[in-house]
Amino acid sequence: MDWASHFSGTFHLSHKQYSELLCLQASLMEESMEEAQKREEMLRMYHASKEALSIIGEVSVNTHSTPLPPPVNDDWLKVSTSAGSGGSANG
Repeated sequence: MDWASHFSGTFHLSHKQYSELLCLQASLMEESMEEAQKREEMLRMYHASKEALSIIGEVSVNTHSTPLPPPVNDDWLKVSTSAGSGGSANG
C-alpha cells in the first residue's frame, strides 16, 4: 500500500486529540504583542493617510487659480550708465 492510498481514508480523532488539535491551532494563530502593535500602527497610518488624501482632494477641488496680470513696464526705473558720476564712489 502506498502512502497516498494510506491517507485517502477518513481520519478518526478522539475528543482529546481534537481538543489538542484545536488548542495547537489557536496557539499558532495567536497574535504576539509586537504583531498586534504593528497591526494597530498600520491601521492608524492607513486612516491618517486616507484622511490626508481626502483633505488634499477637497483643497484641490476648491482651489481656483487666476491668471497673473501682465508684467509692469519698469524701464523708467533703470539708471542709464552714461548719466552716472563717472563711476567714482567718492564723487
